[in-house]
Amino acid sequence: METQGEWMQEDQDQARANQAAEEEKTITQISAEEKRNRLLRWMLFLVAIVGFIVINYGLFRPKPKPVFDALNSLAHEAILYEEKAGTEDSPIHYPSHNLLELMKFLGENPALGFVPEILDLSQGGWQPEGASVIDYEVSKIAVVQFYHPPQQTHLFQFVFPGKLSDLPKAEAGTAGSLTYQGYGSKEMHLVAWEVHDHLSFLVGRVSVAELAEIASHGVLPH
Repeated sequence: METQGEWMQEDQDQARANQAAEEEKTITQISAEEKRNRLLRWMLFLVAIVGFIVINYGLFRPKPKPVFDALNSLAHEAILYEEKAGTEDSPIHYPSHNLLELMKFLGENPALGFVPEILDLSQGGWQPEGASVIDYEVSKIAVVQFYHPPQQTHLFQFVFPGKLSDLPKAEAGTAGSLTYQGYGSKEMHLVAWEVHDHLSFLVGRVSVAELAEIASHGVLPH
């Protein structure tokens, strides 16, 4: 038969065993918590590194060049110039019927940065009304506005740096010595040709064939 002292000893031993088990459980929990904290710190560190890379890539990567939709833009400009022609709201910067004056205005205009070759359409009865410079983000464009009094019709010549290969593909046409590409829209037609690394457009409501014929007879004044 066990004595009272032996029972007390057994209770003490059991208490110590329970305490040891609790301590071991606590140590295991602390160790697991530390591992989770280390893993969380590494994840936060990796997120910070990835964020830094993404932000710097966005800030310093080469920005794509803006796309210039020449056909729609010039058709829109021609409609605007036509609607405002002869009014106080006309976008013409330099009104004049003297083509040489207009060529000087454009050729010496620091905002343009190049000397455009402008057509002389006087033989066909087209008189100049003025010139402007359109400042697009991607390009500066020279504009000359022409008017045919008997026909009461406007034409617009646009010139800016570029090549025919920059435009949507179109079947090449010829009118006299002029090789051109023709385009049509609901309201305006466009004829484009290339001269010395510049694109020149003649835009109006007449047909592409008529525009090409008019442009082919335009003699550059000297």
